[in-house]
Amino acid sequence: MAIDSMNKVIHAAVRRDFGRLERALASVGAGDRARAADLYRAWQHLARQLRHHHEKEDLILWPCLASLGVAADLLAEMEAEHQAMAAALDDIESAMATYAASGAAAGRGHGPRGRAIGSGSRRAPPRSRGS
Repeated sequence: MAIDSMNKVIHAAVRRDFGRLERALASVGAGDRARAADLYRAWQHLARQLRHHHEKEDLILWPCLASLGVAADLLAEMEAEHQAMAAALDDIESAMATYAASGAAAGRGHGPRGRAIGSGSRRAPPRSRGS
């Protein structure tokens, strides 16, 4: 499978899993701490996988793309997206930990998916100069 296809599959899976988590959060009764704890564990797994994915992109993919001639401003934009998502993940982690402890979600009806995470980058993979 080509790298860009693999990346599309991974990004689609992350968006799918955020949607599943949002729907699960919306369906939990107030004060259901057992279910809140289950969803917090699911969140932790999802966040861990997303952070790992971004770390590998930063470490392996971005330098590879740079060596292929991908524009530095595009790489900087993608890195800025990762930084924004890391901050959003931190915010969501805090909210999910509070939710797991109390079983009460702040702002019921609003899932954990912030704009920076939920929107994700849907642009085509960058192409090197001359491709």
